[in-house]
Amino acid sequence: MRRAVWTEVLVILVAAAPARADAPAYLPVQGVLTNLADGTPVEGDLMMRFALYTSEIGGTELWNETQWVLVEEGLFTVYLG
Repeated sequence: MRRAVWTEVLVILVAAAPARADAPAYLPVQGVLTNLADGTPVEGDLMMRFALYTSEIGGTELWNETQWVLVEEGLFTVYLG
């Protein structure tokens, strides 16, 4: 009987764990940046602006963030949020 109670408690705790998980504070974004003229990878520290809109064309801006991003051999990673 006692074992059944502990099993039920364990099942409840495991099932409730995902419900209590907090949303991540930052969203990792990775990308590739190349020169439009010749396709060569971009290098250096660049100021980048990221934004979310209500629509793909002509929407209202909901959020934006600007930050310096290190681009090496065309590759970059940023954490937004």
